[in-house]
Amino acid sequence: TAAMATAREKGEQLTRFLCKVDAEDLELLGRDRAVKALEAELLELAATSRPVLIQGEPGTGKELAARLLHFRGARCEGPLVCVDCAEIVATQWGDQLFGPRGRPAGGSGVVSYVDLAAGGSLLLKNIERLPPPVAERLARFLAGGELPVAERPDVRILATLRTASADAIGAVAPELARAFAGAVLRMPSLRERKRDLPLLARRLLERHAARRGKAIRGIEAAGVTKLVSHDYLAGNVRELEEAIERAVILAEGETIRAEEIFLGLPPRDEGWRYNLLRLPSGLVRMALRLYPRPLRAAAAIGLLGIVLTCFLG
Repeated sequence: TAAMATAREKGEQLTRFLCKVDAEDLELLGRDRAVKALEAELLELAATSRPVLIQGEPGTGKELAARLLHFRGARCEGPLVCVDCAEIVATQWGDQLFGPRGRPAGGSGVVSYVDLAAGGSLLLKNIERLPPPVAERLARFLAGGELPVAERPDVRILATLRTASADAIGAVAPELARAFAGAVLRMPSLRERKRDLPLLARRLLERHAARRGKAIRGIEAAGVTKLVSHDYLAGNVRELEEAIERAVILAEGETIRAEEIFLGLPPRDEGWRYNLLRLPSGLVRMALRLYPRPLRAAAAIGLLGIVLTCFLG
């Protein structure tokens, strides 16, 4: 009965954490040299079972790289389980990643994330958010010392780090830096590969136009120039995709115009402000007819007073 309950719980948890993958998502688009070098490095690492750390700015495609590592490798038939490290909680008895301390999770009736990914890959998103005790257990697991060999689940560990700094993982957890040494993928930012931006924009346009049922053929030259001149500091490819999707929604013709593309962050709230157009329409029209005459009159009276004061002492 306990084994049946554990198997049922494992099935329910697995459906929750499995990465959903579309065929169109398993492609690294780009002709830039940085993308070609990344593609070659991905193929080389996919042929191994080494743990891999994927680091880069938000929106650079770290999860896409993890999916490519899994589905191009020998574990492609196994599950790819994705877990955000912010959801992993450590207690004095154990944690969700490995289960109870001192005994394998599968034999205690508790299903851990490592158990769920057995035979496949476990993607730990934002590994910098991993609690320090869990990071220590993960480092020992990667070094082969967390569990006996007979009890170790056959799982490949993939992790993402939300920064492009080379020494960031060492600052978060030095023991993990040693565990991932030699298998670190750096995802280039979009501003480093702007030659690929028209290709990415065209592919994203085709995808969102098809989803919206719109016959949009392309983006006008001024719109492409607008896209290329932006630096995408807020979200890289994700920011580009949001801009393209918004433009597809706003587009009324077969071509997206430059004025239908909005880039950058929304304006910040700078405290209290009042919109004068919310006043009654009659008062607004009267104010617009008078403006700027009252201000000029007030300024003239003030300046006249200054002049008279100067002459009269």
